[in-house]
Amino acid sequence: MRYKFGYLFVAILYLGLLYLIFMFGCFVTDIVKGPVTKEVVITERWDPRRGGDQVRTSDGHTYEMAKGYVDLQEGRRYKVKIFRANRFIIGIEQIR
Repeated sequence: MRYKFGYLFVAILYLGLLYLIFMFGCFVTDIVKGPVTKEVVITERWDPRRGGDQVRTSDGHTYEMAKGYVDLQEGRRYKVKIFRANRFIIGIEQIR
């Protein structure tokens, strides 16, 4: 019985380590590939009370951006620079 808890503890630590390795891999991938520029229409914007604002785009993806980064309006077209793996917006420019 005592060994079962030990195995469970080791399994949880192993899964946590795998998650950290995966997140580090996403971070390194974004740095190596660099930001991607896309033209998107913002369909929805909300504040999840954690981190920055979230936006949903016309291509169906959800991205995070720094809080109060720019005044976005839903339904307008923007040229955005994003880190694809982390889904983080680093630059926004409205297209007229």
